Amino acid sequence: MKHKIILFFIILILIFINLFSCNADTTDKNQKNDADNNENAGSADQTQSDEPEDMFATIGDGDFAGYEFTFLTLEAGINDTNRFVQEIMVEEETGDTIDDAIFRRNSMLFDRYNVKIKTVPSMNPDGDARKTIKAGDDIYDMVNLYKGSAMALASEGLFKNFHDLQNVDFSAPWWSARCAAGLAVQGRLYNMSGSILISEIDDTLAMIFNKKLAENYEVENLYSLVKQGEWTLDKMSKIVKNISSDLNGDGAYKPKDDLFGYIQDPASMTFNWVFSSDLLRGYIDGDGKYEPNADIARCQSLVDMLYDLFVDKQSAYTGLDLYEGLKYFEDNRIFLYAIILRNIELLRGMDVDFGVLPYPKLDENQKSYLTHVGGASPIMCIPITNGENNRTGYVLEAMSIASYNIAVPAYYDIALKTKYSRDDDSSEMLDIILESRMYDISYYAGNSLISMIAPMITKVEHNFASVYEKQSANIFKNLQKIIDKLINID
Repeated sequence: MKHKIILFFIILILIFINLFSCNADTTDKNQKNDADNNENAGSADQTQSDEPEDMFATIGDGDFAGYEFTFLTLEAGINDTNRFVQEIMVEEETGDTIDDAIFRRNSMLFDRYNVKIKTVPSMNPDGDARKTIKAGDDIYDMVNLYKGSAMALASEGLFKNFHDLQNVDFSAPWWSARCAAGLAVQGRLYNMSGSILISEIDDTLAMIFNKKLAENYEVENLYSLVKQGEWTLDKMSKIVKNISSDLNGDGAYKPKDDLFGYIQDPASMTFNWVFSSDLLRGYIDGDGKYEPNADIARCQSLVDMLYDLFVDKQSAYTGLDLYEGLKYFEDNRIFLYAIILRNIELLRGMDVDFGVLPYPKLDENQKSYLTHVGGASPIMCIPITNGENNRTGYVLEAMSIASYNIAVPAYYDIALKTKYSRDDDSSEMLDIILESRMYDISYYAGNSLISMIAPMITKVEHNFASVYEKQSANIFKNLQKIIDKLINID
């Protein structure tokens, strides 16, 4: 009996030790999890906000006595949005990612520099700008116009040289170095872009592809092709030519009824092939003369390849309205579709997953993927009636810095990458696309190689050398007139 009692107490002790050990282990694990969670929370906060401790350190403090810094802006934005107004000013926080970022940016400018950002929206901003500037009225500090209009008004001598501004560092990442290089005329820069204009992300050209159709037709990994530098026009053509179907069986291939491998609209999406193929290599020499530097053989190669792609009108088609095509893409009747990035937002309800790609290179010898910002988004201009170079430079630099740190990340990382794209690879593709944007003075001036190449891709007779010989002299003569006007502005 005595032994049984001893054995009973030994068992109780062992049970107690085991329970204590488990509780201690659980406590240790919980403490470790709490520590991990706290550490991860700190990391998440840092990742979510990579802003410098003082983003305005490079320009310091200032006080503009409550001045209303006023932008004349386009009233209507892409996809019937108010983006062109929204990127400059919103009245209050709304819970929308972009709205709240812009409101915060402008609030910081007011708190730090006692300056208010104001917009005057207009359905005819180029007309309003021309009228007020010629009248000598100092109403607007900045004018944001469509790029073609901006170039035209600049050639009339209505805008100031951005390089005359004080307190601005155009080599900083919140300004567009490619814009400054591509639109400069002998050190004069009358149109400029940077982080303030998030609408230029909207208007950047790219492609989207249907992942379900890629699986059905056993298409190779397109992301890998891009990363390896092998995403070329020839490779694209071979893929899309194998994707088509006469869905209604009537023997006639029509976008509204059948399946196509590739479709694009006939305007900007066609123009972008000239950019993406690295054909716009013109430059202004030291004497102010435009040198087209055209590679005739390379231009002919693009024309031949696109003509071959579109000639059968069964697997590839050009001429469809951009927004009509989006409906067909959403209905899984287009495999590869050329878009502006803003169109991605319109596909949020699409059931089948899609991916984002840059335009292909013309060939593998081309160094990088290239694209352009379309003319359907604004660019910034300084009216000559604005006599405050110090204040204007200060405010634009501060606004650009804050946009770079607050507004662009909100749009790009949260709204575009997370909300609209469907996978991590698409996010990487977006980085490639946005880093490859080009600006070309001949395009925005309306006299470029594009006007020769674009009409040729569906014509049976498409000898580029012949067209170039007939048209180039007149086209570049008109361009030179515009350049001369920009150079000779007092």
